[in-house]
Amino acid sequence: MKEILLVEQDRGLSDGIVLGLVQGPYRVTQSFSGKDALQNIRHKTFSLIIMSWKLPDGGGKELLEQIHRTRKTPVIVLAEKGTESERLTKLIWDRDVWLMKPFSLSQLKGIIDVMWKKQKKLPKRECRFKSISYQMDREKVFRDTEEVRLSNSERKLLKVLVENEGKPLSASLLSNRIWNSGKALDDRLADAIFSLRNKLEEDPQRPEMIHTVWGKGYMFHPVHRITGHIESNPA
Repeated sequence: MKEILLVEQDRGLSDGIVLGLVQGPYRVTQSFSGKDALQNIRHKTFSLIIMSWKLPDGGGKELLEQIHRTRKTPVIVLAEKGTESERLTKLIWDRDVWLMKPFSLSQLKGIIDVMWKKQKKLPKRECRFKSISYQMDREKVFRDTEEVRLSNSERKLLKVLVENEGKPLSASLLSNRIWNSGKALDDRLADAIFSLRNKLEEDPQRPEMIHTVWGKGYMFHPVHRITGHIESNPA
């Protein structure tokens, strides 16, 4: 089931879109303002956002910019007649599209289908767990919509761990990737792990993302807490 956030102040239009989409493999969450949309984005992961350019609390520009700052979710912008297409084209990203009102449901569905196909071909560029979002290409971390500031070492460490999700990585391998060291820098690495957990984990003493695998090293594996010895070859 694909999760869609629909942000449209016209309740009649919003309800009509929902009725058309729920017949397919979609589950639609409705918002009627930018503020309400941001609340939904903070608490739920969406595969697609459909948003009106005209909103009751300041317009769509601010909402679109906020989505771009903190999420990689593709967006369909529903624009009113008379909106300058050149202005919209400059604001939306390559993964986004805009659709002028009025439009037919078949037009909207056609655009959604094309966007799903494009998304399937793209490599995974965002990792999310609970309130944490890690944008891999930008190497930035957000808690809800607030950026989590990382040191250079923490940024490199997280990148290597996420790229090798599910694989325990030895201290020597991590030390080499982060500090170009030919030997394991155990104390320095332990400090970086400790600091990263304090910034990302809800309870750093009971990590749910960055695990110590005894005898093997460290591993990024969200959702499941790891205990005991795991047999795996470091990348």
